[in-house]
Amino acid sequence: MQNLKFMHFYHSYLDAIEPLSDVERGRLFTACLQYSKMGVASGLTGNERFIFPMIRAQIDRDKAAYIEKCQQNSRNRNERKRAVSNVDERLRTSTNVNECQRTISNVYEINQGEGEGEGEGKGKKTSPPFIPPQGGAQPEVAPAVPVPQCSDKVTKGSKTTRKPSVRVAYSEPFLRFWEAYPRQVDKQRAFEVWQRIPAVEHERVIAAARNYAAEMRRQEKEAEYIRHPKTFLDKGGWEDWVNGPPGQLLSPPEPVPRTYAEAKALEERQKLRDPPGPRTYAEAKALEGQQKGKMLGGKMP
Repeated sequence: MQNLKFMHFYHSYLDAIEPLSDVERGRLFTACLQYSKMGVASGLTGNERFIFPMIRAQIDRDKAAYIEKCQQNSRNRNERKRAVSNVDERLRTSTNVNECQRTISNVYEINQGEGEGEGEGKGKKTSPPFIPPQGGAQPEVAPAVPVPQCSDKVTKGSKTTRKPSVRVAYSEPFLRFWEAYPRQVDKQRAFEVWQRIPAVEHERVIAAARNYAAEMRRQEKEAEYIRHPKTFLDKGGWEDWVNGPPGQLLSPPEPVPRTYAEAKALEERQKLRDPPGPRTYAEAKALEGQQKGKMLGGKMP
């Protein structure tokens, strides 16, 4: 046990040292440190000698409490060592068959649910090997299952196993839906809902996702205000968007061109529906003049 390398100064000392000067407080502090370390104090020549006995008594009490605590810790360590040593010795040298049977039963009870007990049989108690009662000559006992080493420390509780991750194989139609949908979160749960939708409806769901994405872009909706994909798919929520936004009938989407001629034809149709705007100031003035001419040159009925 080591000696104390510190001492306690309590707030209550402030009231006691208030009448002392700074010099007297310094001598008192030095004397307290000397007494705490070596057991003797010197140099008390002023009023501090009247305060020192009170602090000295508190130092003695603190030191006695520290020694008692160290002794109690030492006794606790020795008791733990003796208990572990007695258990190991009893398990190694025990000749009583009934006691050995009880020891083996306890080991199996602690280890239940581990090893072979994982999976379907987890949590079931494994019966220990039978040992016949003591009487006459002791026969050789051959355990039916391996018995763990009794001298090893056994930790109570079952092992924590991590569930292996399962790689989900997404279907091609679902991946097209996922690419078209404007908010891509919680993919696995969305796929679970997708699998409940009949295959004949998959193309209509993809079209609804495209219409919904176009409307969200038009409204410039932030991601937090866009439905989750699983919510969009669940309970037929997508059906309102097959033909466009609810209450608004849109023309079906243009088919994807496969040849150069189809691509040019699609481009011409788009120009007719949405002609390009003027690119220069002169074109803008000319377009403005054409529009005014149409308004003034129209005949009244």
